[in-house]
Amino acid sequence: MNKKEKILEAKEVYKIYRGRPVIRKAALTLRAGECVLITGDNSSGKTTLIRLLSGMARPTMGTVWLHPELSKQFKPADVEKDIGLSAFAFLFSLAKVDGYSSQEAKTVCRAMFAHYHLSGLENVAVSKLSDSVYRKLMLAQAMLKPCDLLFMDEPFIGLDHDARKLLFADMMKLKQQNTAILMACSHRDEIEGWEALVDKIWHIEHGEIKEKHNEGTTAL
Repeated sequence: MNKKEKILEAKEVYKIYRGRPVIRKAALTLRAGECVLITGDNSSGKTTLIRLLSGMARPTMGTVWLHPELSKQFKPADVEKDIGLSAFAFLFSLAKVDGYSSQEAKTVCRAMFAHYHLSGLENVAVSKLSDSVYRKLMLAQAMLKPCDLLFMDEPFIGLDHDARKLLFADMMKLKQQNTAILMACSHRDEIEGWEALVDKIWHIEHGEIKEKHNEGTTAL
């Protein structure tokens, strides 16, 4: 993607669940290299908005356009742990889905285990991992392959201080490489130094989204 090229646009998007509008009149634009923080109270619709914008869910009304050449990765807030695989086999299988050859998948997975301080846990069943370790494994999953747009749902929850610093550094590096980032966080204070990373905030309140530009972000 070219720097600042438009890669996503939502027009008058609504999502209605059981007669209640969770998202209303969303009109949003995202460009390459931008980092957007989605905030709101619990159950405000942050995850719903990410699912709509990523194409994992369809709007009740309105349209979501994604650049036809866009590559994307997704880090969900929670995934079922009882999947019957070891930690390495789990990550390896996802690397294969991402298009890596078997040898490439082994290499990139070993690198991810080292980077996120998971070495020594390769043969531990995913179901036996502690929640904090499991969340680092899910971060490794999201970072397996370079992409144009990274969706992250509550990426900082459950991480210790060192893991948060590591993730923040990774996201800053991605932004410098022109990767756009859409992340949902209940509390922006979870992200130490967020002002240097986030270009704008989409705050959800009563289903409507208010956009605020962060004047403190350093232009890249």
